[in-house]
Amino acid sequence: MTMPIDTRMAPAAPIKGRSLWQDARARLFHNRAALVAMALLFVIICLAVIVPIVSPYQLDGVDFDAIGLSPSLAQGHPFGTDTLGRDLFLCTMFGARISLLIGWSPRSSASLSAWPTGLSRAMSVAVSTR
Repeated sequence: MTMPIDTRMAPAAPIKGRSLWQDARARLFHNRAALVAMALLFVIICLAVIVPIVSPYQLDGVDFDAIGLSPSLAQGHPFGTDTLGRDLFLCTMFGARISLLIGWSPRSSASLSAWPTGLSRAMSVAVSTR
């Protein structure tokens, strides 16, 4: 004995897919270590940009009263000073600024040169296939 098949089933709800970007974003926001690293990188970038502008000390200025100070927030030198009286925190932030510039320059130049190259190649392929 066979059972009759009911063909009047309710239409299934369409399955909503996720794009690669949505999937990557979801994985990123579930990864706590990546979020902490992004926040730390953001703080370093902000400090590297802001500190040299608002610092009361000069990078090449010599402060004879502050030669060889140990690290102290009360004295205004969180990393201390070197043997010439220069603020080491300011030197570190200038170094971070240079490191960021060295790291981002090749990436930017590669993107700026690859984007027009890829665009012209895609357009030439599109024209040749007509």
